[in-house]
Amino acid sequence: MFTGVLRSRMLMVFYFAIPIGCGLGFVVGSAVNSMTGHWQWGVRVTGVFGIFCLVLIIFFVREPERGKAERAKGEITADVHATSYWADLKDLLSNATYVTSSLGYTATVFMIGTLAWWAPITIQYAEAARQNVTEITKEEKANVNLIFGAITCVGGVAGVTIGTLVSNMWSRGTGPFKCIQTERADPLVCAIGAAICIPTLILSIQNIESNMNFAWVMLFICVVAGSFNWAINVDLLLSVVVPQRRSSASSWQILVSHVFGDASGPYILGLVSDAIRGDDMTSQGHYNALVTSFWICVGTLVISVILFGVAAVTITRDKHRFNEIMGAHQKELENSSSGSAKSDPNKKEEEEVPQVQHM
Repeated sequence: MFTGVLRSRMLMVFYFAIPIGCGLGFVVGSAVNSMTGHWQWGVRVTGVFGIFCLVLIIFFVREPERGKAERAKGEITADVHATSYWADLKDLLSNATYVTSSLGYTATVFMIGTLAWWAPITIQYAEAARQNVTEITKEEKANVNLIFGAITCVGGVAGVTIGTLVSNMWSRGTGPFKCIQTERADPLVCAIGAAICIPTLILSIQNIESNMNFAWVMLFICVVAGSFNWAINVDLLLSVVVPQRRSSASSWQILVSHVFGDASGPYILGLVSDAIRGDDMTSQGHYNALVTSFWICVGTLVISVILFGVAAVTITRDKHRFNEIMGAHQKELENSSSGSAKSDPNKKEEEEVPQVQHM
């Protein structure tokens, strides 16, 4: 539907839904829990919004032709033909940039999902330990969820915006990136975001008990940096995967990132926390075990930085391969030849004279 910079901006707007939805989930879920006295209703209310969105998708979303927007802009010239699903999978597995960026994205999503699940609970245990009680009041829990929801919402939107704008400016060589333009901008920004998450996550979790205000600030920065790759990673995928295979590429990326990322991450960290805590059922014991378990997320972030770094190395080769398959490389050569002819009118006249004499 969109191409170039406009596509990046539309992806940015689309991926605002993740932080906004996540933040509103904390706020609305906490409010419904307080009103009904049952946490289950905080989950059930989301079904209403889900049905509403499903109706909108069925009646208002149209399926666009693969590659139509790029062909209309002259960015590709080759015809798009569907291939077998097995051929799609083999091609995707041979695409190093797609594989490494998808795994790097999964490693970051592991941290984001785990943080969203366990950070509020860790803060609640820290507050209970400070008050020397087994559990804080419902009002205090609601306040923690409200603050964390606001941080997730605002920080996520800021992160998606910053990541997309920086990547666009860097790849086009505008603004502060005028002298360091590179087509590796997408994976590099993703790697930088994951790298920023490492110290901010450590500082936030380690300071919850001693300096909560500082911990909130570090959590906010961590959420911002962790959200850099939401839209960028999809833009990266579109730049190295041919149109007829993009639906398969997106579906597998979504499946892998959720199964091995935010779906399994909270469960794994919970298991590790229980193993560390043992028989200690005190609030302090729960808090200490969770803080220690968060080092798993630090490890996945290191892996994410490495994988996006590898993607930054392979992306030029895979983009060149994409351009050759889709005829974009030939289009660039034609434009270059046309530009040379226009810049040298005498040469053009010399080429035209023999043609007239021959006629």
